[in-house]
Amino acid sequence: MKRQCELLKHDDWKLVIDMPLDNSIVNQTGFYVQSGNPSSWVDDPSDSSRKVACFNTKGPVVYPDANYELKQSVYANKFRMSIDFWKINYTSGNHPNLIDSCYGGGWQTTGGLGIQSQCTSRSIWHFGISDRFTDTKLEVSKTLIPIQKWFRYFLQYYNDFMDIVLTDLQTGNIVAEKHTAITTVTTLDSSDKCKLRLGANNQWSDDRTSYAYLRNFKLWLH
Repeated sequence: MKRQCELLKHDDWKLVIDMPLDNSIVNQTGFYVQSGNPSSWVDDPSDSSRKVACFNTKGPVVYPDANYELKQSVYANKFRMSIDFWKINYTSGNHPNLIDSCYGGGWQTTGGLGIQSQCTSRSIWHFGISDRFTDTKLEVSKTLIPIQKWFRYFLQYYNDFMDIVLTDLQTGNIVAEKHTAITTVTTLDSSDKCKLRLGANNQWSDDRTSYAYLRNFKLWLH
């Protein structure tokens, strides 16, 4: 954890996406144009004074970059991001995804290294930049991420090193983390395959909606 704490002290990061997701998909930085909508807006279960984005039906997503200016070649190996999520249930969705920009989970040779968070078969979470390699993902049992609680997913991929931290926001405890060097680097520029997407997966037609509430999505570039 020491390495990540040291990284967070650096001031040379530019916040390019700041989406509180409080009854609006507006990116407050103004750098990139977003489009789409969540399934609905609901009261934050921990703070009724604000709204959060609810993704509980197949299809509705938010594209933080509708114009596709923020493609993998722009942010790969020089980004950090965080997003808060509240899992509604583990009974819906084939492979629920909180956020995705990694075509086919990176399994295909053209998949690229993007941003990933998939609960495979509603059982094991894969967080990281690809499902394809051991060093590019953190596997977490759903038992460590119970429903009806806020968690924060922090991911940094910079200078061939990946940091992942999952925090229980109710207790402040870290429930899982990984800090590792990345040896395989591939990026993809195809807009239909690796556009940043919230609340769903980027590729498959089956139901990979997150079935979660999302809030406070932020992304920085180095």
